[in-house]
Amino acid sequence: MTILSILLASLASMILGSIWYSPKVFLHPWLKGIQKPIEMINKKASFKAMIGSFFLVLLTAYVLNFFLDILQVTSILNAIMVAVIISVGFVTTTRAMDVLYQQRPKNLILIDGAYNLISFAIMSIVLVLFK
Repeated sequence: MTILSILLASLASMILGSIWYSPKVFLHPWLKGIQKPIEMINKKASFKAMIGSFFLVLLTAYVLNFFLDILQVTSILNAIMVAVIISVGFVTTTRAMDVLYQQRPKNLILIDGAYNLISFAIMSIVLVLFK
């Protein structure tokens, strides 16, 4: 495990998130799903959330790297398979339960779930390539 690979994987995830949740992609359906008009988004609070998110993504990349090491994953295909299993099996299912209990629109499951799946796949690829 190298610090560089974890930093690169985290950066890749954050870049994906900035594109995924941008106005040209999923920002407006996501805002509708969380039932917040764009006018209610506080830029200062959003900046703080992004800083906090980066540290959480660092932790995610570290743990993902831990699983890739334990499973002795060395190929991109196997890295993607691990990412899919973790993302769908743990992250998306947990977030889906949150959506169901909070009685939020089901499209949040798709928007956030697809983001997590792609993010985990990208991070896994980076972690395997930069070992």
